[in-house]
Amino acid sequence: MTSRANSKNKGREVRVVIFKERLDPYSGFSKHVLEVSRRLLPQGYRFLILTTQMRISSVRELPIEPGMAVFALGGHPYGYMRTRARAIRALLREEEPDLLDVHGGPGTVLVSRPWGVPWVFSLHAGWFSLRDLRAVPPRAWLREPKLWSLGTLLNVGLSLRGLARALRSRSPRAVAVPTRSLKEALEPLLDCPVWHIPSGVDPGLALGLPPPEEAREGLGLPPEAPVILFYGKAQLLRGVDALLEAFARVAAVHPEARLALVLRPDAAERRITQLVARHPARARILRVSRTTDPRPYLAAADVVALPFRTAIALPAQPLTLLEAMACGKPVISTEIPPVREIVTHGRDGLLVPPGDPEMLAERILWALENPKEARRLGERARERVLNEYSWNAIAERTHAFYRRALEGGA
Repeated sequence: MTSRANSKNKGREVRVVIFKERLDPYSGFSKHVLEVSRRLLPQGYRFLILTTQMRISSVRELPIEPGMAVFALGGHPYGYMRTRARAIRALLREEEPDLLDVHGGPGTVLVSRPWGVPWVFSLHAGWFSLRDLRAVPPRAWLREPKLWSLGTLLNVGLSLRGLARALRSRSPRAVAVPTRSLKEALEPLLDCPVWHIPSGVDPGLALGLPPPEEAREGLGLPPEAPVILFYGKAQLLRGVDALLEAFARVAAVHPEARLALVLRPDAAERRITQLVARHPARARILRVSRTTDPRPYLAAADVVALPFRTAIALPAQPLTLLEAMACGKPVISTEIPPVREIVTHGRDGLLVPPGDPEMLAERILWALENPKEARRLGERARERVLNEYSWNAIAERTHAFYRRALEGGA
């Protein structure tokens, strides 16, 4: 890092230090940080990203460019801004940033502290209530360690008014939230501006994808077989168990159908393996683990099913949902708050009640039996992503957010 005093660009660069508790370039909000930062470099920004850990084997896996630097501090993800305070302070003295951007859930505010530098808070959680737990079966509480993580407990325990009090006591210049509903709820409680800045997706994801028949053949699937795709972390909260139950009903009607489960390792991986092994149609389930490139499977899919059970402990805007829509695929998801802000039922996707495998099976069967109408849903889904969720649009909104904060949040 070069001190600003030695920089030839002094007075022209805007130096931003970003705190992100974990950096995983394949997860939604880590990708948000990296993609937005890259797109703001030409507008005179420089970024230092501080994190506890990078979930990759080498920094070369990160999409960073000159003007971006990443530094892993170590420490607990939800307490590192206190436990690594000395290291953070030394880095801030050397970097002399114009602005700090703290990314995280509500609990992150409790472990942040004033650093003597103007700061903004980028919230990475939507708002939910205990009603959102109704679709989570009691057994999932024991089998899903994600629900017992410190971050989840802090986010659940900190009420909306508690979050507002914590923010007011630390005086951020501005706050960014991922959903419109949270902006409307938080805005009356804060003295600073509240911006709606969702996560995004690369609309070029669909470019160069092979035709479905060709993609299926490349994956070892029958070219004519309809494919239902689920991909994402191996968590019961994402509704994989409900999808497996729904697929048993679908396979009874369409024996030629295939279910592709493309799972990133996580808490419920062993449990999902057991469910697949006992499934009546297990011979027609393709289970793939540890892949970071979903494009071949998206190309092969006729429909993408993402039956999330709850907004708790899940991203406010699931990247998998946006990626499927960007590829023009008909999506079937659930009526949880963050999904309802992205998908309009019957226009650019289909929604079912969370934890309802029977209705999920009905929607999947409709999509397989009405391919023209399903394709129109996918086309409208891609159009919505292009208009509202492209990385370029999110970067422009973030640029305005930073400028407003640097001007004092007036």
